Amino acid sequence: GIIGAGPAGAAAVWKLKNLGLRILWIDKDPFPRDKICGDAIPYETYAVLDRLEPGAADELRAWTGSEIIQKTRLYTPSGRGLEIRWKTTAVNSARFDFDHWLVQKALSNTDQPQLAFGSKVLSIERDPNHFVLETQAARYRCKQLIGAGGAHCPLARMANLERALISSVRRPERQHKLAAVRAYAHGIEGIETATNEVHALKRLLPGYFWMFPLPDGRVNLGLGMLATDLARRKLDLKKELLAIASEGPLAERFRSARVETVRGFELPLGSSRSVVSGDGFLLCGDAASLIDPIDGHGIGTALHSGECAAEAILELRAGRPAELVRREYEARLEALYYKKHRLHRRLLRLAGSSIAIDFLARVPLLKALGMDAREIA
Repeated sequence: GIIGAGPAGAAAVWKLKNLGLRILWIDKDPFPRDKICGDAIPYETYAVLDRLEPGAADELRAWTGSEIIQKTRLYTPSGRGLEIRWKTTAVNSARFDFDHWLVQKALSNTDQPQLAFGSKVLSIERDPNHFVLETQAARYRCKQLIGAGGAHCPLARMANLERALISSVRRPERQHKLAAVRAYAHGIEGIETATNEVHALKRLLPGYFWMFPLPDGRVNLGLGMLATDLARRKLDLKKELLAIASEGPLAERFRSARVETVRGFELPLGSSRSVVSGDGFLLCGDAASLIDPIDGHGIGTALHSGECAAEAILELRAGRPAELVRREYEARLEALYYKKHRLHRRLLRLAGSSIAIDFLARVPLLKALGMDAREIA
């Protein structure tokens, strides 16, 4: 069984399709559905898509639901601007559309999984050989589970609760979470094609403000910062986003804009690992806390970890020892993500200083790191 139909769950189903497996695919929401996100589809995504289906990355780039993005404009607290051209052509796509595209790709075969979309998992129990999933409408039995249900995945909650009962230690959640808000807007002036904007505004450090264009003329606006910094400074991010649109250096660009409802969300960062696997189950994507603390990206890591979880299921079915497969899966995620994300969280602390950001955001330094960067007015 696969819980969750976001990028991680879709990648797992996509990887396992046409192999003759009996798969239950369950999600609490009917599709298509909205998902609060920055809507930027990061660079790691495209290699995973092409592994799942050759040519899928180019198909996504050519899809009408995608806005091609080739560069980022970064504005420092002092007002300096830099433009960084990407090595990989990426896209922005509203998660309402992108996640539905992924689901349809995962289902494009004759060996259809059993779908239970719009079915919230109320409880997960174990019998000697199965997991028993209770929903509002039905009861399901699965021999193995992949938990890809996002930050509030019921399987992840169960696994972390079991660990807490055994160890009497709970992970300090807030210091490893990112708080953010998102709104869609129309009519913002100065939005350039193929360009994402990131503003390190002094009033929000170590947080940041973004403006990401979408194919229908909308712009995804958002603010993000560590949950601990938000609590310490007692900020209301929804009010802060609206204030940016009405006052300060960016207000002129919003004079004719219409900003839709601001919505908040919280993301588990990969700077601290919780439970990743257990007897008969694997967690991936946000359920495994795989968000990068530096940029808040989680779509690429979700797709890749869903792919890795599916590969682990195939190894189990081939007869490899379960404990060995679990250890290898955990070691793979540690090497790919957790080690890097712990470093990124430490680096994020430097973002609390406008002096540090201005020092690091220099063209010679960025070029030395292999980036195609230049100063802009």
